[in-house]
Amino acid sequence: MSQTKIKAGGFDADVITGTTALAATPATTDEFIISDGGTLKRIDASFMQNSSTAFGAKLSSAQSIGNASSTVLQFASEDFDNGSDFDVSNYRYTTPEAGQYLFHARCYIEWGNAAGEIGRLQLAYGGSAIAIDAMTASGDPTSGSSLRITSIVNCDASINIDVRLYHNQGASQDADNDPDFTYFTGCKL
Repeated sequence: MSQTKIKAGGFDADVITGTTALAATPATTDEFIISDGGTLKRIDASFMQNSSTAFGAKLSSAQSIGNASSTVLQFASEDFDNGSDFDVSNYRYTTPEAGQYLFHARCYIEWGNAAGEIGRLQLAYGGSAIAIDAMTASGDPTSGSSLRITSIVNCDASINIDVRLYHNQGASQDADNDPDFTYFTGCKL
């Protein structure tokens, strides 16, 4: 085996053998060698690791939603919150940094008391609705429906994102707290 040839400005390519395996996830300060158009360069592992935050929240109990009011869904329980950026007291996610985020929300509500009634699930950015899933009731008083929103949002840092439900069925209706049917998730892309 040839002797390792490390120089002050780098090393010879023949010292890269691949015979030693890294047995753990690289630390953010570990470095890799890449070829940038034929020139070998170092890059920290932090540039290649997924540092995005992600969360999954759900209702703790069924939530009564009043008639003709856009109401913030009270996601007061978390399945996970990788960056600790979801606020279970105020039922919202706060973006830790600027960038693109993927959000998905779903809400099940009993539906269809009279033809022409509407329901809307809204994703709100800093208090303003930016994505809406709406439906109109058919008049079948025994049906229920799931409203869903999936959206990629270009966010500034420190923006509050929440989910709101609106309906005009006359009386209050409950948003179902089954975590399979009512939840809010998101992550930074």
